[in-house]
Amino acid sequence: MLHIVVDAISKAFLVGSAEGGIASLLASCFGIGLPNSLLTLIAVAVVVVTWSLFSPSSRGHTSDRKAMIDKNVKAMDGGKYGFDVVIICTNTTMMAEVGFLIVKSSSALSLCAKCLQNSLSHPFYGSAGHTQYWQRRLEAGRGVIVPKSTLTLAVNEDWPGGAGNGLGTLYAWKKACALAAKPGPSQFNLAKALSEGTISCAIYHTAGKGTRLAPLPGSENNNKPGVKLPASLGEGSTAISILESVIIQTGTYASSRMGRLSVFWGDQVFIPSAPCVYVPKHHVDILCTLNKMPSAEEWVKKGLDKYGLIACGSAKAGMPGESAQVEKVSHATALRLLAALGEVNAVGASLGSFSVSATMLNVLMDEFKSELAAKKGKLDTDPGLWMPLTLSQGAQIKSLNH
Repeated sequence: MLHIVVDAISKAFLVGSAEGGIASLLASCFGIGLPNSLLTLIAVAVVVVTWSLFSPSSRGHTSDRKAMIDKNVKAMDGGKYGFDVVIICTNTTMMAEVGFLIVKSSSALSLCAKCLQNSLSHPFYGSAGHTQYWQRRLEAGRGVIVPKSTLTLAVNEDWPGGAGNGLGTLYAWKKACALAAKPGPSQFNLAKALSEGTISCAIYHTAGKGTRLAPLPGSENNNKPGVKLPASLGEGSTAISILESVIIQTGTYASSRMGRLSVFWGDQVFIPSAPCVYVPKHHVDILCTLNKMPSAEEWVKKGLDKYGLIACGSAKAGMPGESAQVEKVSHATALRLLAALGEVNAVGASLGSFSVSATMLNVLMDEFKSELAAKKGKLDTDPGLWMPLTLSQGAQIKSLNH
């Protein structure tokens, strides 16, 4: 069963980072000066929005949560923490030329300019087009966005009709392993290192035009993770993008996820109020928010029927309660599907971000090898993997009929 890593995170950030983009636009229009520290700005926004709108009625642990948020923010700052391998998955090789612009000095600016001017051909990276451009931009961000030792790989999902985030993750991993294995100075057996537990690895999905963030993605050729936030990179005046801030923010999980593949969304900015350093005890864990099980009226009021949800049952015989996922259902339907859990004592929106052990990853790669080879089919993680793995057989059949 899934181990639920509980993060109390503002629901305002579940649909992307429109707030930051709008703030940036307004600041630019009115000439308002904003702080250079992205992390401080986002931390303040998250705390204010969470406390004022979405916090539970009881706030007895407010000071503890704030202290943990402050600790996590400090850990995020400065590119000190991060994954050993970062994989950026785009939905096209012709991604807009917005990428990663790391300007700390005139020499760095010169390097970025050369990236725009040359043909971007390199024997290691193979694919032509702007996937290479993103590759080099992220490499230029070592020491600021990611640690200096991080291996960065950019791949595109050339899958007719889209693979869904389940098959899309497996396909991105397959392409990243092939890319890393190509002859060159950075040749590396990615799958072997992950299986041996010597590296941590993260995939960042960047697909989507950013409809809910419109019209801001239009300034980046509909590349929503490339939308700029009202903060600067390093000591320069270059605005940081949503994707870069996501990479910084999620890097704090790296030390706890050796031998695991983490999966994040390139437009989902959040500051955890739970510890980022933990000991994984399960093959899969999912980031989510959790509160007490609401009434039917509260369920509708909070709009829980519009989210994929994680539910946790009460502990039994000294053992932790089981957890399960349901996808966009009514209160009554949720109770029916979750009956096998017994008393449900907590429920909340799933952020979708997850990590899997190398063992689980290898099992999934083997299970779907024919689909990956043919580039056919479509599978999303929530309805296609997590629900069948956590619900009873009867409940899963009911969910399919629903």
